[in-house]
Amino acid sequence: MDNYCIELNHVTKRFGNFTAVNDISLQLTPGKVYGIVGPNGAGKSTTMSLIMGTLMPTSGNGTVMGYPIGSTEALAHLGYSPEFTSFYNDMSCVEYLWYMATLAGLSDVEAAKRANELIDRFELREHANKKVCKFSTGMKKKVSLAQAMIHNPSILLLDEPTANLDPTSRMEILDIVRKMVNQDKQTVLISSHVLTELETVIDGVIMINHGVIVLNEDIETAQRKFNNGIVVFSSSNNQLVLEKLEDKYSYTVDNNEIKFSCDETDQLKRELIKIVYENDLMINLDPTSRMEILDIVRKMVNQDKQTVLISSHVLTELETVIDGVIMINHGVIVLNEDIETAQRKFNNGIVVFSSSNNQLVLEKLEDKYSYTVDNNEIKFSCDETDQLKRELIKIVYENDLMINKIDQERLSLDSLYKNALEGGQQ
Repeated sequence: MDNYCIELNHVTKRFGNFTAVNDISLQLTPGKVYGIVGPNGAGKSTTMSLIMGTLMPTSGNGTVMGYPIGSTEALAHLGYSPEFTSFYNDMSCVEYLWYMATLAGLSDVEAAKRANELIDRFELREHANKKVCKFSTGMKKKVSLAQAMIHNPSILLLDEPTANLDPTSRMEILDIVRKMVNQDKQTVLISSHVLTELETVIDGVIMINHGVIVLNEDIETAQRKFNNGIVVFSSSNNQLVLEKLEDKYSYTVDNNEIKFSCDETDQLKRELIKIVYENDLMINLDPTSRMEILDIVRKMVNQDKQTVLISSHVLTELETVIDGVIMINHGVIVLNEDIETAQRKFNNGIVVFSSSNNQLVLEKLEDKYSYTVDNNEIKFSCDETDQLKRELIKIVYENDLMINKIDQERLSLDSLYKNALEGGQQ
């Protein structure tokens, strides 16, 4: 048997004249988390179904733990949580999980024990004897994840596990997945079209479009590929920065951000820091991404001067588009502000910073400011944020450091939503 837990070799799936998956090949290593991402209709669910054996390929072949896809031996290693799960109308949560466990080959006693273990693990104890069909969407997702794990599979296939969930439920499901992976050391394949959600979970990314794999890399390599030679920069006076650089670098300007293209990115960063320091500017080195559909909305508003009201439960998508935010819960408006005011309410006095030598920066500041450190970022809390930024720029410039991020933290809309529901807007 090969060292791959899942392997597909030149697999194609056609439905009549339509090719859903076109000559794809992939190999997944055990014990890692993979994200299969792409737009709706790209072929993600079809690929999942081919691995599960619920669909058979038109051509090509594949294996799961060395066994042919669709075989009884292969299925024994797989746990599957579909995007849309159907539940029996007359079964409670514990009855459903017990039943699924017996179908997987567990004895009645083993099935009852395993069902109750997962009910506790997914914090469903108070709902154990309630009908699953009446659960909320978020709770149904939990039950679906539990049934995927009912027979202790070595591989989990999760098809759009956060689809149609509100921000709080999405974060909760992703936290469950993280804990699940850390505790059980399983191989997990997650499909999603909300790419940003998976970044903190996955080890590798498989991008699929029109049934073709267009990228298959570990997440760090994938991110590095698309950022090599690109520096996105924004300051309090971008025009002055461009004048000082005297057209030494190719660039474009969009939405108050300058995107430089060059080979010597470290040299460019040093020059930018020098300009910022010598001209007492405020700097923000926080690259942003844009989504195609939101670009269309943005252009539509700019060109036609229309008023637009957008509803969404994927709140982070809206941050680059909206002027105001209205948050509603249980039929009650809990927040109604322009976006900057809403963010400022929850972020006053917070500066997030990262450099090539954070320890030296903290030593130079001599404990003048309160701070916490997480994931190579320092989060400072203070009243005089502009003064702190100037001190940080001075330390970076005088010690020839590389600066990754220095910004007045803007709370994401997901976090705003959570704070608003907790009464944080008061």
